[in-house]
Amino acid sequence: MVQLDANCIERFWSQVDATGDCWEWTGHQYPVWKYGRFRVRIEKRQVEFYAHRIAWQILVGEIPRGQVIDHRCRNRLCVNPDHLEPVSDRVSDRVNVVERGYGVTSVLAKATWSPRIHRYGTGRRGAGPARDISN
Repeated sequence: MVQLDANCIERFWSQVDATGDCWEWTGHQYPVWKYGRFRVRIEKRQVEFYAHRIAWQILVGEIPRGQVIDHRCRNRLCVNPDHLEPVSDRVSDRVNVVERGYGVTSVLAKATWSPRIHRYGTGRRGAGPARDISN
């Protein structure tokens, strides 16, 4: 568990918009995953943590060993502990794939382009219309 002093906790909450149901993180974000990130100085080094994990530790306590904090609201910027729950990686992955459609199969199912159907792509001279080559 990260030990945070009063100044660090005050700095954390200054970057949270708690006006709605989801308490939105307004500070820095990881560019690809869009999770909130919070920097803490530990022994002369800046260390980054997920904002929702820091919120959990401040308001609830230590995160159980082997657990990750899952967003039940599906808002990755939410730091409201009522919207968070500790689960195992395996449970988190299963929930994301089955219930939320984040798995490879569901992503491919949503795709508008497929190499099996669009063999020659578009815009190539003489390629003609795309045809189904799955047979």
